[in-house]
Amino acid sequence: MGYVEREQHEAITVQPVALGLGVFAFTFCMDLFYVQYLRAVATERPARAATFSVLTHLNGVVNISAVLHDRRYLAAILLGAWMGTYFTVWWSHRHTAR
Repeated sequence: MGYVEREQHEAITVQPVALGLGVFAFTFCMDLFYVQYLRAVATERPARAATFSVLTHLNGVVNISAVLHDRRYLAAILLGAWMGTYFTVWWSHRHTAR
């Protein structure tokens, strides 16, 4: 029985780091999708806007369920949001400047 408890404890200590990285990645993608959604709305492309809206909300649900029980993941969400938006605007500006 002690061996099983030790295995469970080891799995628990690895999980928060992996979950934190996953939350960061999902938030980064969520902001990519959200910026694309706003562009699609601004250019009046309804199907594209609807698709990016679904992707944005799906990512939001995943993040909410990850943070629901542990507030430590809020930092990963905030960092992912900032970096996702910054990267998307930077990438777009870089490609339109050519």
